[in-house]
Amino acid sequence: MIFPSFRQIAFSGLYRLILFAPLLFLLTCTKQCGRSSNFTSCLTLDEKADLQQFFRSLLFDNHGAYVLFGSKPLCNLAVRDMDSPAADEAFRQFWEGLEEEEREKIRLLRLKAQTPKNLNEQMDLESSGYRGFLVLQKLLDRFKLKGFLFRAVPIRRPDAYDILFINIQKTAIVLAENYTIFQQATGIDFDPLQIVFEANDPNSLFWNKVMSPDNHLAKGLLFGFGHKNSLFGHWKFSESNGTLNLHNEKYRKEIESFLRQSPSSVSTDIVPKGNALFNIPIFGAVPGDEMAEKYGRERIIIQRKYFHKNMVEVTLNELLQSPEN
Repeated sequence: MIFPSFRQIAFSGLYRLILFAPLLFLLTCTKQCGRSSNFTSCLTLDEKADLQQFFRSLLFDNHGAYVLFGSKPLCNLAVRDMDSPAADEAFRQFWEGLEEEEREKIRLLRLKAQTPKNLNEQMDLESSGYRGFLVLQKLLDRFKLKGFLFRAVPIRRPDAYDILFINIQKTAIVLAENYTIFQQATGIDFDPLQIVFEANDPNSLFWNKVMSPDNHLAKGLLFGFGHKNSLFGHWKFSESNGTLNLHNEKYRKEIESFLRQSPSSVSTDIVPKGNALFNIPIFGAVPGDEMAEKYGRERIIIQRKYFHKNMVEVTLNELLQSPEN
């Protein structure tokens, strides 16, 4: 019996060219300026393509542009090492542990979900994100970050990593202004500025706790949703999953009914989606809150930063210190 794999699919040069053919607007953002900057002169063409895909995912798909140029404290991006031997072995063990009936169901779902061509493109896309992060690490061996940090930690499976892109100043201010919330979320006393730099440690107890699934309020603040939106979103989410914590049971039914019926909007309903590259961060917004409008104003600035510019060069110029510094 041939062992089927979701990971090992033949790569095609044609698909790779198709994958990295930019969208119409991205063509204007990646227009070459005639020569490479000092930041990218050491990179191969493939490395530049991978770095471009990583930045596209980080900055636009996951709103990192608002961390780089706006008021958002941090964002995250999940990447996968599609060539990980450990992941291959983990999947092999998982597959061999399945009954034949379950394997057949997975095969059918796979065939229905995507064609081999689409699977190839998707896997190359996922691989390029991880490769792009490795290219960035190569640059960080030569150049210093200006006021940012990258935190990369393994998640769930051997080939998956969660990357936090952190604006040091904005994150430290959020932690300081909401100290009690973060202290209660983690059970740790901390210095706001010192604890931001501790994000460099993948084993940091503070960061592992604060990014845990249950800390909706703390994470909402860090992801830049605003205090009111994060607080009310935390209440509504806690009510929906049965974990709403009250001092006592008085008025619980009334409170739960109120939360279920309370109106809320999505940020992109307040500030409509524009160019796909420049959508604002998505979060629930309470009536009267102005966070969405704030991101809408920042979007105009970010669009101007990248319009008719090389995306990689604009990003690196803001992200890294020049060799002369």
